Amino acid sequence: MRYVKDGASSVRFELGDYDRTRAVVIDQRDCMYVPRMVGARVGQILQVRNDDDLLHNVHSSSATNNSFNVGQPGKGMSYEFTPKTPEVMLKLGCDVHRWMVAFVGVMSHPYFAVSGETGQFRIAHVPAGSYTIKTWHEQFGERTQTVVVKPGSTARVDFTYSAPGR
Repeated sequence: MRYVKDGASSVRFELGDYDRTRAVVIDQRDCMYVPRMVGARVGQILQVRNDDDLLHNVHSSSATNNSFNVGQPGKGMSYEFTPKTPEVMLKLGCDVHRWMVAFVGVMSHPYFAVSGETGQFRIAHVPAGSYTIKTWHEQFGERTQTVVVKPGSTARVDFTYSAPGR
């Protein structure tokens, strides 16, 4: 997950790619959360669906006010939750299948992205200005960089992670 940590609160923003009216969906499929990581905005619906024909429960581990714990005993069941406060990261788990884990980055603004398989990401519609960009990785932690976005241009930020012990 990559997001604007500082600077976004001082700008007026458009909804951009993260429209609060669209639900962010996580499926429970083959005893896995799919996708494993998503981004959502405060006030945007997070929907967790059970696509498996067996019992799951969705249990959030929240450091803020985004806690819930709900059972989904059958296929086709769906639970909707609306995050109330920003949180990096809201961890979801299944108490029945302990290996099931997902992460939700909850932001107060639309300037965030989940990187793809190659690690590339794009944070769209960021107005000109100076920003602190932060990245979060489940195993490798956080990194921070400052970037200046010039009017009408694209800014590039590269984050590097090292394997443990290197």
